[in-house]
Amino acid sequence: MSFSLGSVLTLADAEKTYQRALIMDNPTPEVIHEGMREFLTYTRAPYKQRKSILRYDLADMAAVNYDQADQKLGQLLNQVNALKTNTLLLKVVADSNADGKVDVAYFPNRQLKMQQDLLNRTVWQARTRVGHRVYAELPLSLQTQQGYSLADFTTDLVKNNSSIEGLMLDTGSSLNCALAQEEWTAECQAAVQQIIDIKNQTKKAAKYYTNISNNYQTALKVDGNQTSFKGLKQVVQLIPDHADFIYISIDPVQAASHFSDLKHAIAHLNEQERQHLMVTFEVNPQATAHQWQHYQNAYAALRQLSIQKLGVENYHLNMGEQVHQHLYAPLSLNESPLEYRDLFQTRTGR
Repeated sequence: MSFSLGSVLTLADAEKTYQRALIMDNPTPEVIHEGMREFLTYTRAPYKQRKSILRYDLADMAAVNYDQADQKLGQLLNQVNALKTNTLLLKVVADSNADGKVDVAYFPNRQLKMQQDLLNRTVWQARTRVGHRVYAELPLSLQTQQGYSLADFTTDLVKNNSSIEGLMLDTGSSLNCALAQEEWTAECQAAVQQIIDIKNQTKKAAKYYTNISNNYQTALKVDGNQTSFKGLKQVVQLIPDHADFIYISIDPVQAASHFSDLKHAIAHLNEQERQHLMVTFEVNPQATAHQWQHYQNAYAALRQLSIQKLGVENYHLNMGEQVHQHLYAPLSLNESPLEYRDLFQTRTGR
């Protein structure tokens, strides 16, 4: 028999391992109880955890010096803490000269120029100051179009940021053939297999460096504005039961027909398959009152379909007030009105 403070999912003798959890920061009995319940419920099935997600591009945090970048980080953490989400997804590479190719990164690595080392501090501060799980996003095109090794990128990413929760692989349009068809052609099957192979390679590369207390997860990200979803069930069935996800970004206002297709496809998934879906909305910060209501109704529709991992795809600092004003109810995990904090209203009052 053995004891563990980390994940047992990767242990060969998991059934003979007792798990322990650390109690820190002088919590109340209620907080301890809630933490124990979450630990016991999700430790062997992390895909069941509810996620409220904000995707943020680290390029927006880049500044002429680290003091200015740190001010932006403080503003970001203040806004997400007021909103009471629990998951940050960080885009960690960028196309700095707009030529269609990724050419800079925001973490130390052996393949691209490091623009600024922003990821490590962001991950640490997000985890310790506002209790957020943090995922990184890399595009599949780095390997399939630019010839880099995503496994090597992942090694450098996790080696320098061991508290990262997992990796989102942006597949671009590579999975569209599989999502749009119930019957896959041989060419489509080959494309799907290549993506799965790359995903598995990145996960294998990460496991030697990731914090054992995390159930390191991966997701295959697709653009829901560009495809129908007749093959969604078959794609979801490719995902292992214990951790991984299909991550769909979509604008339910501008791509209403695609969103309708998505809801129809989700209705044909079983309960476990739905738990492997993450859906974020590309929100227009200049939306009209009617459009904001449409976003709210779309979140509610997915909740009714038992989708528990929802968020904003294009969150940035200057849209924090609009998101807080219009989307607090569908996104916030705050269970107590005593902890509600509208930092934008406070600023206006001053």
